[in-house]
Amino acid sequence: MKKIRIGVMGVYRGTSMINYCKSADNAEVVAICDKSQEALDAQRQYTEGLDITFYDHFDKFIEHDMDAVVLANYAHQHAPFAIRCMKAGKHVVTSNKALVCTFYDKLLPLAKEKGVQLRCTAAVGGGIGWLSELERARRVQKIN
Repeated sequence: MKKIRIGVMGVYRGTSMINYCKSADNAEVVAICDKSQEALDAQRQYTEGLDITFYDHFDKFIEHDMDAVVLANYAHQHAPFAIRCMKAGKHVVTSNKALVCTFYDKLLPLAKEKGVQLRCTAAVGGGIGWLSELERARRVQKIN
C-alpha cells in the first residue's frame, strides 16, 4: 500500500498528526513548515530518524513532493493557504470550520478543478460526518 505523503503547516498544532503518522501504515509526514525556527528545531529533535524536510517559508514548503497538507497554523490564515495548496495540486485537511463555511463556494469548485479534496476534521483523528451528508443533500436540493 502506498503511503499518503503529508505536509504539516504549523508545528505545535500539527504535533497530533505527526504523532499519528509515526505509527501509521498508510500515511507519513514528509515536510513540516512553521515560521518559528525554535519550533522547527524542537520538532527536528522530536522526529529524529524520520525522513522529514523542514521549512520556514511556505513558498518552498508547497513545492515539496507531498500529496496533502494539514493546515495546523493560525485559523485566520487557513483560507489563503488552502487556496495556494489546492492550486499547487495538494489535498487540504483543516479543522477550521469557519474556513469551510465562509469559503465553501470558492474552495469546492477549486478543489474539483484541480482534482484534489478538501477535508475538514473536528479534531485530529475525528471527523465531521455531517459535512459529507450536507454535500449529498446539496446534490438533490438547494441548501440555504
